[in-house]
Amino acid sequence: MALFFAGHWWFTRRSWRWYLPIALPVVGVFVLEMMAFADLTGNPLARYAMIKYWHAGQYMAEKYTTARSILHRQFVELPALMFTPWYGRNFTGLVNLACLLGGGVLLWKRVAGAGMILVWFFAFYLAYCFWPSSLRPFMPGFFLFEWTLPVFGAPLAAMFGGGGAQLRREVAGVLAAGILVASLVTIHSGRGEGRQLTEGAREARLWISREKFARIVTDDKTAEALDFFEGHRPSRLYIPFQEATTLSGSAVIVDKFWSQQGKWWSRPVPKEALEPPPTWKKLHESDRIVIYRP
Repeated sequence: MALFFAGHWWFTRRSWRWYLPIALPVVGVFVLEMMAFADLTGNPLARYAMIKYWHAGQYMAEKYTTARSILHRQFVELPALMFTPWYGRNFTGLVNLACLLGGGVLLWKRVAGAGMILVWFFAFYLAYCFWPSSLRPFMPGFFLFEWTLPVFGAPLAAMFGGGGAQLRREVAGVLAAGILVASLVTIHSGRGEGRQLTEGAREARLWISREKFARIVTDDKTAEALDFFEGHRPSRLYIPFQEATTLSGSAVIVDKFWSQQGKWWSRPVPKEALEPPPTWKKLHESDRIVIYRP
C-alpha cells in the first residue's frame, strides 16, 4: 500500500497530513502485532522470520534454484499467470485481460487519472517481479500462489471500470449485463467450493450435537469450521491433533478431505488417526469423515 500512496502523492502533491488517517491505523496494527509477538515468542519480528523461513527458505529455494528459473520468474511467470485466459478459478486470466483492455481505453481517451492507475499497477508489478526476499542468493520476494495475486485486483478493477465508463451507453449496458452474469457464476462457484471445504465439518457438527463428548480432536480446518459454526462460542473443546495432550475421553474426527497429505495448508494428520489401533472404537463413518473413540 505504501507504493500506492507514494504514487498518489507523486501525482497529487498532497500534504503529508492528508495521509495520516490512513497511515496511523496501519502503523498502529503493525506496532501492536510486534508487541504481541515480542510477548509470545520473545522476537518482535517473528512474523518476518517465519515468512523468510517458508518463502525464501522453502518455497523459493526449491523452485528458483538456477539463473534460468529466476529470470523466468522475473520476466515471464507473472504475466503468463495473470493474462493467460484460462488461468485460475472462474477464468481469472480472462478477467485480467478485460481489465487491461479497459486500461488501454483509458489511455487512448487520455482520461485524467489513467496515468496514476497505470503507475499504481506497475509499482505492484515491478515489486512482485524484482523485490528480493533474500539477496545472497537472490530470491524473489513473492511466491506466486494464486492467492498472492489479488493485490493487483484494485488497479485492474479501476482500469476496467474507468474504461467501461468511456464506452457508448449501449455498449456499457451490454458490458454491465456481462459483469452481472459473471458475478452470479462466480458466486455460485464460490458457494460450491465453500460447501466442499466445509462438508465434513457440517456432517460432524450434526453428529456431535447428538453426543455428549466435551472434547473433539480433529485437524485444524475442521476445528476452525466447528468453532465458526458456533459463533466462536463453542459448547465443547475443539482441539487440533498437534495440540492434544491426551485422547482419553475425546471423540477423534478424521476428515478424509483435509487428511490428504499437504492439503490446503492444514497440518498433517497423525498416522495414528489415519491407521487407528484396534482399541479405537469406530462411532461413525461416511464418504467424508470417520469418527472414533480411542
